[in-house]
Amino acid sequence: MTKIINEFCHIGKGEIITSKNTDVYRIALSVEPDIVELARALIPQYIGLNRTKYSPHISIVRDIIIDPKWQLYNGEIVEYYYSSTIHYDKIYYWLNAESFRLRQIRTELNLCEIDWYNRPPDRANCFHITIGNLKNRI
Repeated sequence: MTKIINEFCHIGKGEIITSKNTDVYRIALSVEPDIVELARALIPQYIGLNRTKYSPHISIVRDIIIDPKWQLYNGEIVEYYYSSTIHYDKIYYWLNAESFRLRQIRTELNLCEIDWYNRPPDRANCFHITIGNLKNRI
């Protein structure tokens, strides 16, 4: 609990959205677009940050075959915490995020609490919200 209070000082709520393409499943939590737009506004324009391919979200499950009950989460409203500190590497800009419920959902689906695609690019032990990228610019 201390980590949540100290690092993730903002609270958001989002809706879980599930989708399936052939036998591959995707579960994501929608994020308020204003959170990403505010973070983008703080990044100098000369950096040339690209917008993300998808609407602002936190990935929960991606590109795997999972338990048949995965659709039961669709539409669930989930609270999450996020940090206003903008992190970046050579390609991505992001905000760290955390949610007890998202970790619980992954566990209920017999997955580890967090995986490589849930973690931010610096591999911190939390979820993340991508702000943008520098693909095709470096």
